[in-house]
Amino acid sequence: MKKILFITLVFFGQSFAVNAEQRDISISRDISITDEWARPIIIAGRPGGAYFTIKNNNQETDSLINVTSSISQRVEMHEHTMKNGVMKMSQLSSIDIPTRGTVELKPGGYHIMIFEPHRKYTLGDSIDLTLEFESGIIIKKILEVHARKPWWLEIKKWWKDTSFLAYSFLFPSFELSSGVPFETPTIAGLSKRFLIL
Repeated sequence: MKKILFITLVFFGQSFAVNAEQRDISISRDISITDEWARPIIIAGRPGGAYFTIKNNNQETDSLINVTSSISQRVEMHEHTMKNGVMKMSQLSSIDIPTRGTVELKPGGYHIMIFEPHRKYTLGDSIDLTLEFESGIIIKKILEVHARKPWWLEIKKWWKDTSFLAYSFLFPSFELSSGVPFETPTIAGLSKRFLIL
């Protein structure tokens, strides 16, 4: 019964993962970019923000060193920090991504600022970003424009956290003990494991 329930959850979560993968136009085996979105620029002259999650699948530390876009000649990496009770924003020359680590760019933390865009863009539009890493990896992304982080991205994060807990509960001998990083289960992977059990 537990396995049937878990398979149902897997099918539910897979649709969100597939939708996210379809927005990729360049995929790297060592660096992955997910959960990307951008805030609208409704008033001319105001900057816009862009957000996403970077995962370093490599055995070495990497850094995001440059971001460009066809919509603006001025795209910068920034960080919000709290100092003496005051929130300050500062420009960064790079963002480090630790070995097999994840860094989330989000409002109130690391983020991308888009200044002086060639045109305004609003809800339902999309913009492009090209991300360049110190290792030489270049990834191009298309970001959909939303007023806030889309709800399906929150569900996707919940799904990954939940699948980790469920998988550990159903299969206590899972390879996490060997240091292999957890990945969201796939249908093929689960079918193979169930056939073995």
